[in-house]
Parts: sequence; C-alpha cells; structure tokens
Amino acid sequence: MAIKLIVLLVALFFADLIVRYALIIKALYPIRQRPVSRKRSFALKGSGKGSVRIALLGDSVLYGENSLYPIPAVHYVAQDLAERYQTVAVNNYAITGDTIDRLIATQLPKIQESSLTFIYVGANDYFRFTAPRKFARSVDRLLESLSGKATVWCTLADPRYLYLLPIWQRYLYRYYAGAYMNYVESVIRQHPEENWHTIDFLHEPAVRLKAQNLTSRSLIADGFHLNDAGHEVWAMIVRDAYVKLRQDGAKLP
Repeated sequence: MAIKLIVLLVALFFADLIVRYALIIKALYPIRQRPVSRKRSFALKGSGKGSVRIALLGDSVLYGENSLYPIPAVHYVAQDLAERYQTVAVNNYAITGDTIDRLIATQLPKIQESSLTFIYVGANDYFRFTAPRKFARSVDRLLESLSGKATVWCTLADPRYLYLLPIWQRYLYRYYAGAYMNYVESVIRQHPEENWHTIDFLHEPAVRLKAQNLTSRSLIADGFHLNDAGHEVWAMIVRDAYVKLRQDGAKLP
C-alpha cells in the first residue's frame, strides 16, 4: 500500500511538472519570437533648469514587457524630475531574458554618460540556477564599473508570485533571489562613500498588495511578466522609494 502511494505521488509530481512546463513554454513562446520593438530613448521637457539623463539596465521588468508606459518603471520618477529640470532624458538598455553577465557584456558598453542609473536583474540568473557566489562576483564587476555614479538597484521581486512554476521551484528561486539581493545590499552598505542605493521589491509588493486588497495574479499577465496593473504598482513603488531616498539625504537628482 505504501509503495502504491509513493508511486502515485511521484506520478502526480511529474504530471504536474509536465503540465506546468507546457504552459510556461506556451506563455513565453510569443515573447521569444517577437522582435525587440520598444522605443529606447525618451526626452521629457520640464519647467526647471538643467538636465537629467537616466539609464535603465536590466531584464524584462525594466524593458517594460507588456507595459503601455513609454517609460517603464521610472515613469513617475521622470515626471517628477521634469518639474525640477528643463530636460529629462531616459535611455532604456534593458533586454528581456538577460542575466547579469549578459547585462555587463551587452548593455553596459552602450550606456551613455548618465546622471542616474536604475538596475533590475537576477531573475534570469535564478532561472538558470546561477550559484550565489557566481552572481556575487558579477555584482562586484557591475558596481565597480558604476563607481562614482548615482545608482539605484531595485531588488528582485518575490519569485513565489510566479504561479505557473511548481511550488517547490518557487521556493527554491526565493532562496536564490534572497541570497543574490542580500549580497547586493551588503556591498552597497560596505561602500557608504558611493552614491549607491536600493529599492525593496522583495518585500514591498506584498505590503502594497495587502493595502490595496490585490492578489499577485491580478498583476501578472502570463505567470512571469507584469500586466498593466502590475507595471502601475511597480512604477509607484519606484517613485515613492525614490522620494524617500531623497528625503533621507541621498544625493540623487
């Protein structure tokens, strides 16, 4: 009887795995087939003096997959800056599917001189089970290249929201995401002389979801990428956190 139960549980485990991965392939296939079509450069005319140039480095979140915002993630930050500056330029270098090493190899060399850089990367690393130590070495390389530059690193969102994945895999990815971001935060704390900061996306979305009586599924389009409502919440978190960083004395535009 016990053996039959074990066999049944194993069969259910693999059946669930097959179904979920079939759904994942179906959800991601259109994204992988479509050309990169998002406009990469934007300029807002403001009412102040001087100019600000923002660079976005990362994966699908900062690329703006499924977002109707011309400027994903930093939409409200750019609008606020336009009230204090004459010109706010945003260059979006993010690429859907990029790991941190791909970011360093393909996005970083293209970056123009910027007043402010936003980073969101790491999900495609935990999808590939990149060891935290390897990710940490890449973090060192990336931040070293941004020494002396105003940088805001948005920590990874909670992988447990990725509902198409098996539950055990979501929790495994949560471990990786936590380890990656703990290292990022520790490096930034160790360099108070640098103008480096973080915005918490690992825990803050749960607070917003509870406060607004939302569910994580209501913010995700395909089990992996944000829908319009998700991008709205994301942009508001970035804006609110950015305002608080400035209020707390961060030397940001």
